[in-house]
Amino acid sequence: MDSTYIYTAAGDGQMTRLDRANWFVPANEHVYDSGSNAGVAPLTVDPGGNPLLGETLCDGNLFVTDSNGALTSTGLSPGTTEIKEVPTSLSGVTTSWSAPGASVLTCDQEGDIWALAENTAGTADELERFTDTGTLVTSFTLPTSVIAQGVAASPSSDELLVADNGQDQDFKWFNYAGAQTGQVGVTGGYLQGSDPGRVGPDRFVGPRSVAIDGSGNIYTAENCMPGIAQSLTDVSNGPCAIITKYEPNGTTVVWRDVDANTFGGTGEPTADGSTFFDRDFEFKRDANGNYQPYAFTVDPRDNPSDPRVSSGQELGGTSTNDSYGATTYEWEADGHRYEGTFEANPLTYVIFEQQANSEIMTPVYTFSPNDETLFMDSSGNMWGVVKGGEGGNDVVEYPLTGYSSSGTPEYGSAVSYGMPPGLVDVRRVDVEGNAIYVSGFSSSDTDDTSVWGNWESMGMTLIKFNSLPTTSGWPSAAWTTDPIYTLPNDDTNEFPEPFGFAVNSSAGLVGVTTLFSTSTNMGSLQEYDTSNGDLVQTLNPPLPGSGADEGYFDGQGAVVAKNGWFWLADDWYTRIIGLCPSGACT
Repeated sequence: MDSTYIYTAAGDGQMTRLDRANWFVPANEHVYDSGSNAGVAPLTVDPGGNPLLGETLCDGNLFVTDSNGALTSTGLSPGTTEIKEVPTSLSGVTTSWSAPGASVLTCDQEGDIWALAENTAGTADELERFTDTGTLVTSFTLPTSVIAQGVAASPSSDELLVADNGQDQDFKWFNYAGAQTGQVGVTGGYLQGSDPGRVGPDRFVGPRSVAIDGSGNIYTAENCMPGIAQSLTDVSNGPCAIITKYEPNGTTVVWRDVDANTFGGTGEPTADGSTFFDRDFEFKRDANGNYQPYAFTVDPRDNPSDPRVSSGQELGGTSTNDSYGATTYEWEADGHRYEGTFEANPLTYVIFEQQANSEIMTPVYTFSPNDETLFMDSSGNMWGVVKGGEGGNDVVEYPLTGYSSSGTPEYGSAVSYGMPPGLVDVRRVDVEGNAIYVSGFSSSDTDDTSVWGNWESMGMTLIKFNSLPTTSGWPSAAWTTDPIYTLPNDDTNEFPEPFGFAVNSSAGLVGVTTLFSTSTNMGSLQEYDTSNGDLVQTLNPPLPGSGADEGYFDGQGAVVAKNGWFWLADDWYTRIIGLCPSGACT
């Protein structure tokens, strides 16, 4: 390990040297410095811009895997791949040799280079050992059940530690002859034991990479994509990022960093507030009132048709991709716990039931309406807005009719209520008891669907009705707030346009989230009085840092109200923020 610099091998064929002391761009913390702080410019290893697939530092020099061409159809290293030696000064390539299919590299205690050669699912992966001049010393084939995602050599023994994303969900030790000599983690990972789904040290979920430092400490990485043979370049992140440091014994945890990816929407807490469900994650509330990741609720082995693990979403780096409305609703009924999630394009609503003595949620009901937004009321009925023409033209209800003997929710046919009076384009709906709230555009609104945001906008007008509509018509409006935002002079530019709303009955407030815009460098939550529609206040959620991108808030996601709280999906920082109006929360 280099104590001064970090070296990166990128998908564009370049290597970069970063200063460990200052490798982020100041005031823009998610962008790394491209070399100015390290005193050297990036090196183009592959003139064709083909991806670099792995690197290791060995005896003072860098070795990098250069694909030298397009990846295979499954995203793996091609037959054109070479291993290249580069000085730490990044002065140029000094040595290269052919290594078809090679990807991840590691340096052993003798100074030789080991390369992982990944194969397609069902075909065994291999490990190959080269001298630093490219002579193949030995190789061995891994068990077919192993989906190898990374490898690290021990600094003190002739052993290699392999990240296995197959059915065992662990990290396996192999000697140089290919015999397994041990493992880190329990066999079966997060699905093992009396509480399947629970994550934690030794209960791995999607082993992704591994590293060992000079003292023998082990660093494991997981991304919550279990059982998936992942391309090195096509998958940037998964539903989580978990990094754990172990002492050399592989059992004693030094520290653990757990980050669940909440991108795309928010979720809901249970009625008692102890647990929070968001798509594929279950969180438990800690002593400080914050929710910490507790369980990954997806089992791709027993539920391969679960849309949260579809191949398209795997490559996208998320497990469900909600674009409009809440990501997850949670409720308990008929002696069961349920959650419902959205999958976009086309919009599909999937209801999951939590299994007995388990954290795993199994899909039990799938619904694909011709709607663009969906909302679930406290009785379990679903309400939607149908997109037609240039906007929304119909509010519909899908009534919950009961539960089957096995606990599956059952719904009736859609009931159409048409366009709410006062609107010519309806976008969102929220139902609280006998009151219904809708948003969209009125005939006098100057905005239209050609502006920035298009269908994502909830509209300029917010209306409350004190009783529900019938198939014969709508009641008179209790109040109308129009407009809820003012257009800039040029409405094709970004501005803080409202995305969605939720009704917080306990607080007597309607919360409206606004998009991040370059004109304000901020999103916000606007609060309106449920009794008269007046604007009460505009809140900018607290920022973790001044002037940093991570301090921004972008309301391009769901807002949910439950237990008196507003739960906001911050689309910029992939986090969920809970805001409690004074005295309203339980």
